[in-house]
Parts: sequence; structure tokens; C-alpha cells
Amino acid sequence: WIERHGHPRSPAEATRHRFIGADRSGRYLGMLREFGLALSEDHFSCYAESNLVAIRLAAAGLGIVATMEEAARQAPGLVRVLEDVPPIEFPFWLVTHRELRTSRRIRVVFDLLADGLAAGAPA
Repeated sequence: WIERHGHPRSPAEATRHRFIGADRSGRYLGMLREFGLALSEDHFSCYAESNLVAIRLAAAGLGIVATMEEAARQAPGLVRVLEDVPPIEFPFWLVTHRELRTSRRIRVVFDLLADGLAAGAPA
């Protein structure tokens, strides 16, 4: 996408590009607008409710996708655009039913996941 259409450096420049949408309810569009992107439904070339699919669509050159940095880093060929727009932060919740936490096997896995998520958390 970037090779053919250029690298947007500002939210204003981004309005000249196509995006990959995440839903048709308007929530995703609203979130992008909160980050200063004056977009409309017309800016979306396609929609994907799966983040993995959206990343693949972006890699195929169908538009720009707003996604988690960790996921994008694993997709060859994707580059970050709009470097001045702050990253979207998603909260993680690790939950289990109360009775499952008393199971030793479940507790071991739960604790490993909790430690791993905490280690990856920003300082």
C-alpha cells in the first residue's frame, strides 16, 4: 500500500488513503476519529472482524489497518504510519471461574500466564 500510495505522516494526509475497517457499527470509526483521523465510512476498502484477517488484508495492499503493534511486528512487510499518533492501548484481563483457580493444574497455567503478561507490560 505504502509503495503505491505513499506514506501518510499526519492525520490530514491519512484522509487521502483507504483503511481496513473492523466493524460496521461505527465504533471502530469513532475510535479512529478520537485519534484525530477525520475519516468516514467511504475511507474503508473492506472490513474484517478478525485482527489476523485485517493484518493479512493490509499486507495484501488493501489499505491501512489500525492494529496492535505486537501483532503488526509479526507481519512481514507492514510498516508503521502516523508515527505521531499515540498507540492504541488495550487492557488485558486474565480471568477464571473461582472453582477452577483451586485446581492445581489450572492454577499453574494461570500463574504462568499472569507472569508472562506482567513481564510484557509497559513500565
